Amino acid sequence: NGDWVCPDGYAVMPLLCPYLSKAEVSTDGNREENDMQIRGPIPPFHGPIGLADWDMQTVLAYETDGHLAKSEQDFTDEWKVDLKVPCFGGHCAQDWASFVAEHNPEAVPEAYIQPLEDEHKLFGCDLWLEVRGISLPGIGCLAQADVMLVLDRSGSVTASGDTLKTAAKAFVTAIAPSDSGIHMGQSSFATTGSPDQELTGNGSLVNTAIDALVFDGFTNLFEGLDYAHTELSGDNDRDDTASPDIMVVITDGNANRPTDEATAQAQAAAEAAAAKAAGVEIYVIGVGAVDATYLIDEIATDVNHYFAATDFTELSAILEAIANCDD
Repeated sequence: NGDWVCPDGYAVMPLLCPYLSKAEVSTDGNREENDMQIRGPIPPFHGPIGLADWDMQTVLAYETDGHLAKSEQDFTDEWKVDLKVPCFGGHCAQDWASFVAEHNPEAVPEAYIQPLEDEHKLFGCDLWLEVRGISLPGIGCLAQADVMLVLDRSGSVTASGDTLKTAAKAFVTAIAPSDSGIHMGQSSFATTGSPDQELTGNGSLVNTAIDALVFDGFTNLFEGLDYAHTELSGDNDRDDTASPDIMVVITDGNANRPTDEATAQAQAAAEAAAAKAAGVEIYVIGVGAVDATYLIDEIATDVNHYFAATDFTELSAILEAIANCDD
């Protein structure tokens, strides 16, 4: 709430923040310029040097902005936080004023001279990163769509089966299927695949199919994709111009059926390619130690449609991001 609290037994350090600069130094993805959107770099020698003179309004005045865009292959930002060491009392170098002006022409050099008694103290500064907003894929923005969930029910999912079911049902709730809106269905795969629920506007039917999943066996991604693709090209599929076809695939392992891993991966890749050629948009969530390169290059529509989850507890947030409409 803007009240700076120091717990009992600790002392407030002299403030280092005004002597730090903050600037992004990375050039992002396909963009030629740094991605400052609103406010650019913050120079050193900014704001008051006394902690008592800082409140939340002052803090916010010295924020700077960054931006990451997965769609632009901009996955990381590199920032430089640089310290310009203060001087103390009458011990400042003769070029102190020009030194300050070089780095921040708007600063008053005398305002950044520390009391001599602080010369041998430890200084401190809190920095934080605040996420102000995210851009979501937003299946829920579509007036109509035909969406197939393709769920891994192999044996490796057994311990996390309930977590998967909860996340998948929350996804159904977020999509909110209806007769005149988005239709959903579900296939699944283990040693073999199965068509668990045809496309419907009734979310309760999809949730029932999810609850009925039993986890055991190997990983036949091909058949899971094949049953979903068959449904998205069958009698229940609506006109793709008004109702685009979408798959959302969740898997925690590498395809290893039918036969061996090489054959399984080749067949799954061929089925995904056929679905994409027919206009199906494929999202993939890889959970744990999967072959992400294979899933991105061969199964997902592109890298922007791939999401990595450390474990199944992260599924709900990812599925929510895929579902929600970003206004």
